[in-house]
Amino acid sequence: MLGIILAAGMGTRMKSSQPKVMHELVSHPLLEWVLNSFEHLIEDKHCDKIAVVIGENMPALKTLVARWSLEKGIEVRLFYQKERLGTGHAVKMAMPAITELKDAEPVYILCGDVPLIKSETLKKMLLVYQGGDIDAAVLTVEKEDPSGYGRIVKDQNDTIKKIVEHKDATPEQLSIKEINSGMYLVKAASLRESLNLLKNDNRQCEYYLTDIVEWMDKNGGKVISVITDDHYEVSGINNRYQLSLLEKVARKRINKAHMMNGVTMIDPEQVYIDPQVSIEPDCIIEPMTIVKGKVSIGRNCIIGPMTQIEDSVIGEGNRIERSHLSGVRVKNNVKIGPFARLRENTVLEDNVKIGDFVETKKTTVGKGSKAQHLSYLGDTTIEEDVNVGAGTITCNYNGFSKSQTLIEKEAFIGSNTSLVAPVKIGKGAIVGAGSVIVRDVPEDCLSIARGKQSNKEKRASELKKKYKKERNG
Repeated sequence: MLGIILAAGMGTRMKSSQPKVMHELVSHPLLEWVLNSFEHLIEDKHCDKIAVVIGENMPALKTLVARWSLEKGIEVRLFYQKERLGTGHAVKMAMPAITELKDAEPVYILCGDVPLIKSETLKKMLLVYQGGDIDAAVLTVEKEDPSGYGRIVKDQNDTIKKIVEHKDATPEQLSIKEINSGMYLVKAASLRESLNLLKNDNRQCEYYLTDIVEWMDKNGGKVISVITDDHYEVSGINNRYQLSLLEKVARKRINKAHMMNGVTMIDPEQVYIDPQVSIEPDCIIEPMTIVKGKVSIGRNCIIGPMTQIEDSVIGEGNRIERSHLSGVRVKNNVKIGPFARLRENTVLEDNVKIGDFVETKKTTVGKGSKAQHLSYLGDTTIEEDVNVGAGTITCNYNGFSKSQTLIEKEAFIGSNTSLVAPVKIGKGAIVGAGSVIVRDVPEDCLSIARGKQSNKEKRASELKKKYKKERNG
């Protein structure tokens, strides 16, 4: 089976320099949503080939297709529509792939700017196709106001005779509520022959794909409709306003699926979750939370409010409040925030506490360790049961390269300490507050590295008088 996606349009109404299908819906390009609709058909061994028809000079689109093809393990071929001469002409550009098919093999034709098409609907179309001797199945929907859409004209046997554009319809045809979605499942032999006989004798001088339906009917073929009751599923995107409307629909569906699976959302309209995110039951997601990329969240977590998590693995029983995590692995029963920033390659073991205004990068924090206030920990390994005092900084960068800091188990780092890497703090050691540590601290050692304090009697009042006089001129 072959799937064809039409993606050559630049989308001038998007007012953009990038192809329309590369605009993002819930953090993913429109084309990726349509490609993903084939996922279940690929898994079930129904679909083994995909063709994408694109325009010239679309490097980002080519990169997306190559990545998706590699991830899914399926061949995706690109075909170029150099001149935009209509939908029929676009499908004809994929004729080399169509020609390779057996006569009875089905061909899906989907639109790259209709992102919410469901895998279940594609399966339904396939079942209808397999259940009868038909040449094509057209995905349709009934609209109360069908103005502007192509009408589905049927006979008394519910067979489609033709698809008539709104501007060409008779008054009787204009009363038809069933409209064309622009998506089809067609027998390869019928598609090959009808495409080769398409004509462009119309005002636009374009080759319309809809004309294949009338050709099949006149040549003894049979075309039927598969009706969906989901209007959004067949909604195309022509401008940024329409994109925003479908963004809300897609996010609502994603959130509903999580809530039906046992996730609580205090206010789902203020929760933004990407489609590939996994959340286990009994989690609570609070308002103004954003979960992006490949994220998994274990049971009994409380996330938010005002939290962003990206490309991270979150274990069970964690509390993450008003914080930003990217590329992080969090084990179990960890408390993060408020206002923490955890960056790439941070690992937090069980029962860790990371508090307000703490930043980490390439850092592992061992079981039961704490850094609760105003610290930067970079290129650092912190073992078990370590206390990192407020204002501690690991000075990991010398302007040319990064160096490592190791804090062994049960060490105590006093407030406002600078650890100049490379450096090691031994097991059970104590570093006095305000220290600048430039050499290793041995195990069970008290290390203090600060200047000698000097107290000058009655000097404070004299300085105040001096500064006041200088200020007043």
